[in-house]
Amino acid sequence: MRRLNLFLLLVLALPATRAETLEDWIATALAKNPALAAAKQKWEAAKQKVPQARALDDPMIGVDVERDSTRFNSYADAEWMLSQKIPWFGKRAAKASVAQLEAEVTGFQYLELVRSLRGQVIAAHWDLWLAQRTAALMAESRQLMEQLARAARARYEAGNGSQADVLRAEMELAKMANSVTTMEREVAVAQAVVNKLLAADPSTVRRVEHSPTVPALEMKLEDLQSQARQFCCILMSFRRAVQAREAGLRVAKLENAPDFEFRVEARQFNGRSGSQEYDTGVALNFPWLWRGKYRAQQQEAKADLAMAQAEFDNEVNLTMVEIKELYTQTESAMRLVNLYEDKLLPQARQLIEASRAAYEAGNATFLEVLEAQKLWRDAQLEHERARAAAGKAHAKLDAIAAPWGEFEISTGLIPKDMP
Repeated sequence: MRRLNLFLLLVLALPATRAETLEDWIATALAKNPALAAAKQKWEAAKQKVPQARALDDPMIGVDVERDSTRFNSYADAEWMLSQKIPWFGKRAAKASVAQLEAEVTGFQYLELVRSLRGQVIAAHWDLWLAQRTAALMAESRQLMEQLARAARARYEAGNGSQADVLRAEMELAKMANSVTTMEREVAVAQAVVNKLLAADPSTVRRVEHSPTVPALEMKLEDLQSQARQFCCILMSFRRAVQAREAGLRVAKLENAPDFEFRVEARQFNGRSGSQEYDTGVALNFPWLWRGKYRAQQQEAKADLAMAQAEFDNEVNLTMVEIKELYTQTESAMRLVNLYEDKLLPQARQLIEASRAAYEAGNATFLEVLEAQKLWRDAQLEHERARAAAGKAHAKLDAIAAPWGEFEISTGLIPKDMP
């Protein structure tokens, strides 16, 4: 009994200093989660490839020293040189477009992780609430069983009951004590999961102070699927990959065009100051000789584009199926919640009250009361499990199909003309 009281104190009366809200947890996860930080830095690194792709090659400088003998300490003149390669028109812009789109691929992968992490925190919030609620219900059930055991013993001692009823009550109490201990561990595990997502010490005590509200399923399945095509970050990532491969095909076609090299030379004769002669020149490569190489580049780019398009189509199909599964899970769980709240819980409550009253009046057996109590406890547990299942499935739906939020817009990845 002392252990039970201690557990109830831990479960029901923890200090208010840890009374954080779900939004607090989400904000902490977005700020501190190491996996998210790594994904963001990967995106930042990808963005730095854009100016590199747009930049010109480094200029070349050099000097030619002309001699009329093999002695290195004498020379006739020194010819200074400066050259710069200039790609064909549009090549740098096309390569920069590829780099920009590939950076956006990484950016939307980062946003996908943001949304996934947000959904995981919400799911962990529900799991912790469910563990707490289950522990409290098991503790309440044990207290009811203790009352029932005392009543069974009193009836046995008065000659109105059987020893078997007393033994059944004691066996049930032992099993409930084990269940309470198990739920203590489950609460600790649920707290550790939250702390992992928040990059906190696993032993940090967390509490869900108020029963979470199950969100309403307001949209039809078809509308959610349509919305996901517009807002699903992983789909946006695959779509950008297709666009990057399209830009890559443009680059491959432009490789068939020549590049220029401009050159300036200045000659300085030995023993004289300044430059006496200047030369300018321009050269270009000749890509038409080895046409097979450039045709192969274009075929490679076309294959990459076809692959990216196929991957995008496959991801769309997978996403639509996932939304349908989650929608069905959410709808089923909500329907079960309503069933328990409207019918099963009131009936189970009436059954336990009627059974206990009949037992005290000698009109019901101990087994009937025990069965009624189990039904009441199981109905409460299943109701909470259904609520948690609905909340978690809805959170996953939001992670896939919800419109852009403030965080997504604040990254600057979402264009102003994008819905």
